[in-house]
Amino acid sequence: MSSERESSSLRAGAAVGFAIGLALGIGALLERHDYLFALPTLWPADAVTFVLRTLGAWGTPISRTESVLVVHAGTGLLAGGMVGWLLGPFLRSSKRREGGLLLLAMLGTLAVLLLAILIWSRRGLAEVGLPAMLLGAGLLIWTLGLAWPINRFLQRGGWAGAGLIGGTVLILLAGLFWRGPGSLPGFNPDQTHRFDRPVLLIGLDAASWANLDPSIEAGVMPVMKSLKARSAWGELESEDPTWSPVIWTTIATGRGGSGHGILDFSKDGVPYSSNSRTAWAFWDLLPLFNVQSSFHYWWASWPAEEVDGRIVTDRFQQEGLDRRVYPPEDEMRIANILRKAEEKMPSRSDVLGGQKATSFEERNPVKLGVLEEFLLRDEFVTQMSIDAIQDGRFELVSVYLRAIDAIGHKFWKWHYLQSSPTLARWVYGERDDDQSALEPVVRNVDGLVDDWVSEVLEAAGPDWNVIIVSDHGMRATVPHSEADEPETGTHHRSGLILMSGPDVKQDFMIRGASIYDVFPTVMYLMGLPVARDLPGRILFEALKAPDGSLPPVRWVTRYPERPLGDTTPIRTDQDDGYLERLKALGYVVD
Repeated sequence: MSSERESSSLRAGAAVGFAIGLALGIGALLERHDYLFALPTLWPADAVTFVLRTLGAWGTPISRTESVLVVHAGTGLLAGGMVGWLLGPFLRSSKRREGGLLLLAMLGTLAVLLLAILIWSRRGLAEVGLPAMLLGAGLLIWTLGLAWPINRFLQRGGWAGAGLIGGTVLILLAGLFWRGPGSLPGFNPDQTHRFDRPVLLIGLDAASWANLDPSIEAGVMPVMKSLKARSAWGELESEDPTWSPVIWTTIATGRGGSGHGILDFSKDGVPYSSNSRTAWAFWDLLPLFNVQSSFHYWWASWPAEEVDGRIVTDRFQQEGLDRRVYPPEDEMRIANILRKAEEKMPSRSDVLGGQKATSFEERNPVKLGVLEEFLLRDEFVTQMSIDAIQDGRFELVSVYLRAIDAIGHKFWKWHYLQSSPTLARWVYGERDDDQSALEPVVRNVDGLVDDWVSEVLEAAGPDWNVIIVSDHGMRATVPHSEADEPETGTHHRSGLILMSGPDVKQDFMIRGASIYDVFPTVMYLMGLPVARDLPGRILFEALKAPDGSLPPVRWVTRYPERPLGDTTPIRTDQDDGYLERLKALGYVVD
């Protein structure tokens, strides 16, 4: 009888722990609302994802979504079972079996609630009391609703029921963790055909499906909607810290920060420069294989490297700097494109709401300056990319658009108050006088990004393979900076990937992709050698071939040694102004 009661408390605790753990996992995945519902429980799931990604050669690794749910539910099950066993002496009266489940559910809910209140208070939420009451009630109902039938099933089935559940879980885990070569297209080692089409690499800083899908569904992004319906797409996992220079250099090199040398926005008060990079990037590696590329405004690309191709650096608009473009004879051509972009760029009235309160411009000079800066910047990048496509020399062209990120940092509060008013009020408080003018900005910029993507796709035509990626997503945050007009949006690790073109499957979901996978996939799509020492994998599962057999990979052990000089960032007279601008954008803090 004693062993039966011990197993009863163990079962009840495990059922409650599983339910609470699963709820925490779901909360962690609510990207748009994770400032409210994500607790600091993600690191074990991220560790599991990292370990499983190293097994990528076996097939498609588990995605972060899957690992978050599995790890949270599994950890909750083990922790709950242990708590149930420890509290067994208080729960073993036969009259209190169902009461024991209720007590465990209440204790678990209380523990989560206290942790949430502590975190919300530290985050500076505008309101804590009502969210805490609703979270507690909802979590208790969820836990009892899920744990009670699980506990009853285990109680009636005994060890047989536990074995059935355990076996089912193992089968599901095997399906998630192991997707062998049978799920991928075959390879014909004798095949002479290779992928050799040009590639259009579009970077959308801070874009994620969680944030773009509402704009797509609202009809604001018809091109992205059409593209998504005929493409392979999915989430693209980033990594912490989600600093743009680090992540975009990883995308361009296939290496992490320790491998490519760009570790932050600046070092010792000097912005990172191109000589600080210690790994091959697309633009200096492709010429080794007689292939030219054109890259525009990539992070840490100044001074322009002397490569067989075109580089327009991220500091082109800073007067007084040399080596802003390579080859230098293209500088006048790029300057003419900038002048045309200034004439063509959208105006801020195209994205602001119509009703503006008194002294609107005096209250929002930083926001309005950021808006105008990035409307011009992304129009400029779009026109440069179209010029590169039409030039005909380049087999890889980049389009790196930053407006979603810059606008998200500055305007997210008003967007969130419009799209999710109840939850947003818990974070920011009540609407202010500028709500009407500022709330449409994020969505209207999404529409402009759709227009810019449409322009470059039209220039490329149907024969280019297209890869759209982002470095992270965007979510709400409470302003903590004392700067004027501090950021109200910050980064989330979930980015996006979309692949389209003659060599890409249609209506296919990519699972388990990371920022490390972009580089080897682009190299393979271009028919170029792929180094075995790259940490990422080729996204074979998203690709197709006319006869069903993918071309063989041109594997090399590693790329040639890259010449290195002094990697100390190059100091200029413009550095202070450059860093002040990054601070105004919310990218860096003192």
